[in-house]
Amino acid sequence: MKKESFTQGEVFILGIGAWLLILYFLKNSEKIELDSNFIAIFSLAGLFFTASDFFQLLSEHHLSIWKGKSGSLWTRRLTRAFSYLLLFLSGGCFIILPISYIHGNKALAKLGDSATLLSMSIILILIVFKNLLQRVQSRADVQK
Repeated sequence: MKKESFTQGEVFILGIGAWLLILYFLKNSEKIELDSNFIAIFSLAGLFFTASDFFQLLSEHHLSIWKGKSGSLWTRRLTRAFSYLLLFLSGGCFIILPISYIHGNKALAKLGDSATLLSMSIILILIVFKNLLQRVQSRADVQK
């Protein structure tokens, strides 16, 4: 049996998650102060990243939200391309927004709040869909 290990991309994502967790503890222990716009940037990046994961799931399981025959090659490619676009936007949030935002910008903070709520809803829906797909796959494997 082959031992599973993390891919390079997964290690990178785990690293980002670990550093965000460190920021969380530093902020809550009042060792550092983070501007609400700074938090909004992470929320927006998280929203795009989570949405990308959702579309990647659709693509991998031959599902599509696009018009046309579900699971056709072009709809899977379109769904995967959209997933990559969302990843690109997520990266842009980390690179472009920190150098372009203005301290005290209420609009960015408000957008960050909305992004947090939306990304959390997508995460919860994604968890349920992944569990459902795993159960369907397990039943299919048992029936073989």
